[in-house]
Amino acid sequence: MSRRVIVGVDPGGRMTGIVARRGDEYLGHELVIRQGRGAIPGPAYLQEVAERVGVWSSAWPRAVLAVEGVRLPDRSSRRRATANGDGGLIALGKIVAALELYFPDAVIVMPDRHGRNLLAAYPAEIVAADELARLTGDGSLQHCRSAWDVAGRAQVLLRLAASRQGRRATQGRVAATTAPAGATDAPARTTPEVR
Repeated sequence: MSRRVIVGVDPGGRMTGIVARRGDEYLGHELVIRQGRGAIPGPAYLQEVAERVGVWSSAWPRAVLAVEGVRLPDRSSRRRATANGDGGLIALGKIVAALELYFPDAVIVMPDRHGRNLLAAYPAEIVAADELARLTGDGSLQHCRSAWDVAGRAQVLLRLAASRQGRRATQGRVAATTAPAGATDAPARTTPEVR
């Protein structure tokens, strides 16, 4: 069974990671880096990210696009405030919204510490030599590792959805729809077919 290509995207206000994978096979990556110093990206960066994602997702027929979504920070946690307040969250929201607008069929994968696994768990192409030497994983390619994990999570979500849909289709084939005798406008009820 051939697996579909998943193009994973880790959107960011300063850098956006894009990775293509088929199962556990690495197909390529790109890091889109915004020029400029402001906390909030402008339309040029939004368009550049959307264009690059479009190039990647159109490179394979029937490729699935998976984008990491946005989760509001937990205000009750003891996380220290960022230097730009919520500017990073606003920037991230703009990128995700732009991608959802350009690609409405994209699978949105909620954040879950993507890109934070052991460096050895990732393809060598998305681990920089200095990160490996320091064992930190804090370089710019972390965005590509996150995109790798987003694509992997999307594979799982798609398999689950297909499994559920298959079960519903099977249940629909073995069920018979009946209505009480003499009832013309009574709601139909479904009874399982016994074998």
